[in-house]
Amino acid sequence: MFEGMDMEALLAQAQQMQEQMQAAADNLATQEFEAAAGGDLVKVKVNGLGELVDVTIAPAACDPEDTESLSALIVAAFRAAHEQAASAASAVAPQIPGMGS
Repeated sequence: MFEGMDMEALLAQAQQMQEQMQAAADNLATQEFEAAAGGDLVKVKVNGLGELVDVTIAPAACDPEDTESLSALIVAAFRAAHEQAASAASAVAPQIPGMGS
């Protein structure tokens, strides 16, 4: 089954790929992505892992009679920032050589 394959080279290639993936993950963890909703009434930041790291709410968004709108703005801003982080993560994911058809 493995006849003619250089197992040492294959293992070295796998190790190199693992190191590249770890470096990309480490780099992503240090990046921040910001998004806003409601005309900048709510801004959020997430890191490259998709974790929420900051929320900024403008005083105009703080209507005690309408907390539902504020909640919706926070969710919308988080989703937009999280999508940016996910796009960045998929853009740096290394392609695995030799795995095509």
